[in-house]
Amino acid sequence: MTFTLKGSCGSIYNLEMGVLFVGKIRFGTDGWRGEIAGEFTVKNLRLVVQGIMTCLGKGTPGKVVIGHDTRFMSGYYARAATEVVAGNGFKAVVCNSPATTPMVSHVVKAEGASGGIVITASHNPYYFNGVKFKAPYGGSASPETTSEIESCIGISDPVTLPYVAAKARGMVYEADFFGTYLDSLRRLLDLETLRDCGLRAVVDCMHGSAGSHAERLFDGLGLEAKFIRTAPDPYFGGSAPEPGENNLKALAESVSETGSDLGMATDGDADRLGVLDEDGVFVAPHYIQSLLAIHLKKNRGLTGKVVKTVSSSSLVDRVAYGLGLEVCETPVGFKHICGLMLTDDVLIGGEENGGLGIKGHIPERDGLMTGLLIMEMMACEGKLLGELVRDMDKKYGKLYHKRHDARLKSGTGAALMCAVKDGVRSVYGDLGIESVVTLDGVKVVLGDGSWVLFRASGTEPLIRIYSESEDGGRALNLIDRGKEAFLG
Repeated sequence: MTFTLKGSCGSIYNLEMGVLFVGKIRFGTDGWRGEIAGEFTVKNLRLVVQGIMTCLGKGTPGKVVIGHDTRFMSGYYARAATEVVAGNGFKAVVCNSPATTPMVSHVVKAEGASGGIVITASHNPYYFNGVKFKAPYGGSASPETTSEIESCIGISDPVTLPYVAAKARGMVYEADFFGTYLDSLRRLLDLETLRDCGLRAVVDCMHGSAGSHAERLFDGLGLEAKFIRTAPDPYFGGSAPEPGENNLKALAESVSETGSDLGMATDGDADRLGVLDEDGVFVAPHYIQSLLAIHLKKNRGLTGKVVKTVSSSSLVDRVAYGLGLEVCETPVGFKHICGLMLTDDVLIGGEENGGLGIKGHIPERDGLMTGLLIMEMMACEGKLLGELVRDMDKKYGKLYHKRHDARLKSGTGAALMCAVKDGVRSVYGDLGIESVVTLDGVKVVLGDGSWVLFRASGTEPLIRIYSESEDGGRALNLIDRGKEAFLG
């Protein structure tokens, strides 16, 4: 017999299993993540999945779709999650290989499932793992749902059914998720234009879950590309599977060596994309969102709102207004964009880190889809990506968007953000503050349109400082002021 007790500060103890975690488990911008063998353990994972099942169990038991990435022991963790799902009377539809998060989301919607669980820590370093929960509509769960799940974690011990026994009883069904995903992209993309364009691309899977599927996808669509870093590697080749400029040296070399027209890199679970032009130059996500907004309206005849996060570039606003489209700004986290895609007429929604969702697709980020849509845009325009970027700078003005990440000791982020909130007016007051926005973190907007944003990461112990200005030096100075004032 076991007894679960709640201690002070939300600590949860189990008299049979010992201390499970200290401090209440919280979902960040997209799910729960923790260091493997630290906060992220099988015991804590089962508690989190039980919290999900307790939340879902308020309705009629149905199906839960389960996938995992290529991280250390992710397949084992997915098996442990499946045992909790089956133990709570739900049927589990389990991917028989590493799956991208968008693939899981597509199957959730196609199967009419109650939800989906993805074992992944996305772009985090190799020593992290985590859980993403996908709602029945095939997208990120709402803040209200994640809060409800959090409130259910630890109120009861996990109920499990061994995997072999669950499979024998018909509670577990193993499947290949690829076909559902391929069919969706066949309906979404202009395949005739893509097949006729002759564009050459390099796809960098960064040793993540796209490696099992990217080549199959291009073959299934009748397209060709070169693929690199496809083999699963729990260490991700020595760097985090974050498709930012600093991690794409291998992709840049491959684009140059092959004379390709485009380079694209997916993150660890392939819901985000990093992009290089024909010269191997990194193209920031705000350019990609802005260019695709133009493509969707000009070449597809679509309209709707343009949604961006508070950390995204003002270029997105300039382009949207130029197209006659309304702009909506949300906190960081695609769950906020997803919410608007479910309730409003949204043309495109994007994050500063390269996650994009578009009209006609599920309300979910999708790295491979984004890359193929970029190729479609280039084919329709008859121009390479570098030229399209230069054209945009000429028309809308060049903006310099910068970011600095400062690693903190665990548990110090909240106090630092309080200090920022109290002190930003004195730090930046001499520059002419127009407004201070606290939608997510603290954003100081200056009279000339320049801005600086401080926010705590929802996935790692980091404080991120963003800035933007028409003057690159000014953008860097805004960050340096903040570092000196608040980080010492």
